[in-house]
Amino acid sequence: MYGPQAGTEMSRRKESDMSQRILIVGAGAVGLVYARHLELGGAEVALYVKEKYAAEAQAGFTLYPLNARKGTRARLEGCAVLTSPVEVAEQSWDQVWLCISSTALRGAWLDPFLEALGEDTTLVCLQPGLDSMSYLGERFPLERLVMGMIGLISYQAPLPGYEEPAEPGVAYWFPPLSPSPFSGPKPRRDAVVAG
Repeated sequence: MYGPQAGTEMSRRKESDMSQRILIVGAGAVGLVYARHLELGGAEVALYVKEKYAAEAQAGFTLYPLNARKGTRARLEGCAVLTSPVEVAEQSWDQVWLCISSTALRGAWLDPFLEALGEDTTLVCLQPGLDSMSYLGERFPLERLVMGMIGLISYQAPLPGYEEPAEPGVAYWFPPLSPSPFSGPKPRRDAVVAG
């Protein structure tokens, strides 16, 4: 585990701390946007990435919210960075958000990762695959699974042929009046929507 929040202080939850502990799987254009906004909402966010991306994740990420004033730059930094199921199992998580492709979901990493989750963790799946729910349902209790639709546009910037932004990062836009729908058992779905 990497980061300033790594270590025993993160693995022990204070009784007075009511913020959600959320693990984001994948630090791509989608995962970083959700991580930033969950953190802005008061959640304690950590990132789960492949070992080869740990140093980059530890350094933090630049994001460009296109719904804000032109040129607005934001940083996502200070999140704990985990790279193994052992590290995941050492802590308790309220929610784990899968922000990876449907193809990546089918990797050999998934079963050991799911086994590392606590007995009350909610798994949030943002995969657009038609059979992602049934695939996960074979490996994880459906009563703890929430499915969601990605309600934003995000991409690695700058795009080829563009000079802005000058510093590489993730640009993203939330279409106005376009919610991100979630489905699943009501108490868990409501907790996900509440952030």
